[in-house]
Amino acid sequence: MYRKREFRFADNTWSGSHFDYPPNSVAFLVNGSHSFRPGDVVIINQDSGYTYASYNGQAEVVKVKDNVVVIDKMWAGSTPVNAGTIRLA
Repeated sequence: MYRKREFRFADNTWSGSHFDYPPNSVAFLVNGSHSFRPGDVVIINQDSGYTYASYNGQAEVVKVKDNVVVIDKMWAGSTPVNAGTIRLA
């Protein structure tokens, strides 16, 4: 079965806004629906002007809901709106 490999996200957010667990991870607000599943290995690439470089690079998806994708990286703090791409590794 074909799965789309790359999606745009509109911003990052604190996972605690959407889930009880994991409480302190970073989440991404994907533009529309997505095909990510817990356990997927993904590559995050924020658009220029991002605040936290630690969000970029390889990560594992730990939770998904509607347009929210939570990865296994710790939330570093609030930022201005920051878009980018998330794709299967």
